[in-house]
Amino acid sequence: MTVAEDEAAVTEVLITSSPGADGAHGAGEEIVATVRFSAPVTVDTANGTPSLRLTLGGASLQYVHRWIGEQRTVVAVRRFHGPETERVAVYSGGSGTSVLSFAYTVTADDGAITLVRAGANSLSLNGGAVRDSNGIDAKLAHRAASQDASAANDAPAPGHRDT
Repeated sequence: MTVAEDEAAVTEVLITSSPGADGAHGAGEEIVATVRFSAPVTVDTANGTPSLRLTLGGASLQYVHRWIGEQRTVVAVRRFHGPETERVAVYSGGSGTSVLSFAYTVTADDGAITLVRAGANSLSLNGGAVRDSNGIDAKLAHRAASQDASAANDAPAPGHRDT
């Protein structure tokens, strides 16, 4: 895709919120994604609010233990991903800058969310508009982004011994 120097285009989509202390996004917590543009943009919500489609999922870790002598030792860690659900993060701020924020509040029905993804080209205008300083519609094409909180957990490595 070629973009003129003065046109705004999506350069990056990031999942920027951090999971809770338990390594998951829980009910009532906000998942925030940011969309970076190559130039400042203005968001017009008069006819609709832009949104970002998210895929949420859960994962669990299974620890395989063995007794080695008198010590219980982790010999393997397996990660299992549960079902995934699509949700919508709505525009929450940033008009006039090159970084827009989108937010989704986790519900009790979502469960513990450890995997958050925004698929490629999942930004929708929904009747709203995102324009550069010249009033030209911004280019919205973008790559996928993800955050896998379960991979960042402080899981004991194989060989860890319980004390």
